Amino acid sequence: MPNQTGPKTPEGKARSSMNALKHGLTAKAPHVIKAVAEQLNIDFVPFYEEVARYYHPCDPVEEQLVNRIARCMWRLARAEVMESRLLDRNPGALKPGLSIQKVMEYERITDLQLHRAIRAFERKRSRRY
Repeated sequence: MPNQTGPKTPEGKARSSMNALKHGLTAKAPHVIKAVAEQLNIDFVPFYEEVARYYHPCDPVEEQLVNRIARCMWRLARAEVMESRLLDRNPGALKPGLSIQKVMEYERITDLQLHRAIRAFERKRSRRY
């Protein structure tokens, strides 16, 4: 039997799953997303509540679209914070580093997803009236 190393407890495993985390923008695991949000002081609930107040979803499909819109907005807010932090680390750089480029690409993709979700909501809503 090989000598097993590494964490044995659920807490230790959750902590070690974040070892390679650089920015957390593409994280899928709920505990990683929560940890990144706590570290950046950006909570999802206020985003969702604000978007839901604005759009007033009135059926399950609209609720899902509003949730998607809020998630995209939340991701963009996280990306802005990460971009600022990365720029603050190297303020005199003439060329953006790879990390900044990744964040900017992530922002671009998320922005496309946001606008796609908004258009889907608007199409759904216009068919209702």
